Amino acid sequence: MSDIILQIKEALDKRGVSQSWLAERVGIGQKTMNNWLAGRTQKVGYEVIKKAQDVLGISEESGSILKIKELPPSKQIAVDIIVNAMSEDEALDFVLNQREQAKKKAGQPPA
Repeated sequence: MSDIILQIKEALDKRGVSQSWLAERVGIGQKTMNNWLAGRTQKVGYEVIKKAQDVLGISEESGSILKIKELPPSKQIAVDIIVNAMSEDEALDFVLNQREQAKKKAGQPPA
């Protein structure tokens, strides 16, 4: 189970709110929220995860989400599809690799 899911579950418990309460605020169905938090699906996008963190007051620094610049919706959908098809470690490696490639293109030294 990912660190993000564990943090969200912990935040729900600390605040005494339900999964359905959170699902309503982030704009997904209760069943989807339940399946995601139970680890039965990873079919939620970055925007849903980010919104859940915001609603529950979880900072990005404490989570394993990388801060990614805002993308046009069509590109964000593509990123969500790619990331959801990968494990958390693979997604992290993918994003870091993309950042390094972008820096090389811009002539900046790698991190």
